[in-house]
Amino acid sequence: QDLAAAAALPDADGRLAPVVAATRQQVDAAKALLTGSAKRPLFALEGLQKANAQIDALLAGVRDAQAQAQRQVAQLNLLLNQAQGQVSAAEDYITSRRGAIGAPARTRLAEAGASLVQARQLQQSDPAQALQFAQRANDLAAQAIQLAQNDVGAFSGGSSGGGGGGGNVMGAVLGGILINSLLNGGGRGGGFGGGGFGGGGRSGGGMSPGSFGGGGTRSRRGGGRF
Repeated sequence: QDLAAAAALPDADGRLAPVVAATRQQVDAAKALLTGSAKRPLFALEGLQKANAQIDALLAGVRDAQAQAQRQVAQLNLLLNQAQGQVSAAEDYITSRRGAIGAPARTRLAEAGASLVQARQLQQSDPAQALQFAQRANDLAAQAIQLAQNDVGAFSGGSSGGGGGGGNVMGAVLGGILINSLLNGGGRGGGFGGGGFGGGGRSGGGMSPGSFGGGGTRSRRGGGRF
C-alpha cells in the first residue's frame, strides 16, 4: 500500500521515481527469496524491512513538504488580507485629507500598492516570494499611515495629535476591513485602491474626499484645513 501511495504522488522534480523503482526491486528480490527450492526467509524479511523503511521515509518527506506548503499558503492568504486592509486604510485616510498630506506618505502608499500587486501576481507561482512582497506591502502601508497622521497633526497645529486619536481611528478602520475580508472569504481579490493597482471596486483610485469620517468636505469648504 505504501508503495502504491508513493507511486501515485506527484513527482514534479523527478526525485520520487528512482526511489519507488528501487523499492520495487527490493520487494521483488524478497519475493524471489521466498520461492523455489532454496528459500531464504530471513534474507527476504531483511529485504522487505529495508524496502519498507525506504518507502516510509519517502512518504514522510513528501507529506512534510506538503504540510509545509499548505501552512505557507494559509500564512500568505492571511498576510495578503492584512496587507490589503492596511493599503486600503492608508489610501482612504490620505485621499480624504489630501490637502494636508505630503509626498513621503504618498510615496510609501504607492510603494505599498506596487508590492501588493507583485504579491498577488506571485501567489500561485512562488508563494515564498509572494509572502515577502505581502509583508513589504503591509509594512509600507503602516509607514504611510503614520507619516500621514504626522502630516495631519502638523497641518492642524497639533490639534489632531497625529498619534493616539488618529491611531485609534485607523485601527478601527483596518479592523473593520480585515473582519469583512475574512467573513467574505478572501477580501476584494483585486488589488489596492480599485484604480491603478488591479482592483475594481472604487473609481478614481480612492474614496471621495468627504467619505472618511464625514468631516473632510466640510473642512475644505470652510477654509482649507483638511
